[in-house]
Amino acid sequence: MDDTVLILDFDGVICDSICECLITSYNAFYQKNFTNISSIPVDIKNYFFQNRSFVRPAGEYYLLHKGFIDGVEIGSKIKFDILKDKYEKEIESFESKFFNERKNLKKNISNWLSLHKFYNHAKYFFNEYSSTFFIVTNKDKFSVERLTEYFGLQSKLEDIFSKEISNNKNILMCELLSKHAKKLEGKKLIYVDDNEWNLKDINSHKIKKYFATWGYSKIQETNTFEAIESLQMIFYSD
Repeated sequence: MDDTVLILDFDGVICDSICECLITSYNAFYQKNFTNISSIPVDIKNYFFQNRSFVRPAGEYYLLHKGFIDGVEIGSKIKFDILKDKYEKEIESFESKFFNERKNLKKNISNWLSLHKFYNHAKYFFNEYSSTFFIVTNKDKFSVERLTEYFGLQSKLEDIFSKEISNNKNILMCELLSKHAKKLEGKKLIYVDDNEWNLKDINSHKIKKYFATWGYSKIQETNTFEAIESLQMIFYSD
């Protein structure tokens, strides 16, 4: 492991944040102040859970609520992209509303933290993994910092590349490779993400990319990346 550098997506790889994202986006869309998932109608919740895998930057959560109102059966990236093209301007304005609502939720920080789950196998992995790692994410940096502290990972976390830099994973990865060029020289670089399109965005041939099957996305026929069922499997793979 000493010659390997681990780079991880956050939501869907380390952390299950689906409940927090549902509450935050619901509040932003419907102008509510809910703090618990039980307050959200079951049919909206089910629609959100079924289609969460298509969302990348936070503004796109708008489409899950708008799609529900419009009666759109998303079910595929093609249909999601049609919806995205239709509401491009609304997505941009919704993103700021989303992060404002997240800020409101954080006023009760213990409740906000409780809306997130540390994947069990990730917890076991980090109990044994002694090296540092990087995070590349579309999430805001403050949230990642608080959650990695909550999960007890802060001492192993080398650096975070987040939405404040860009919502494009390739740009974030390029920033990481540039900033830490000396540290990464001669190392085997591994990146894990639960979104096939994020993996495709990253152009560097230096990085071995893995698809995390435990996240929000199901394996599609178009997936060309090695699928793993846990972080432990990285070190049993070629």
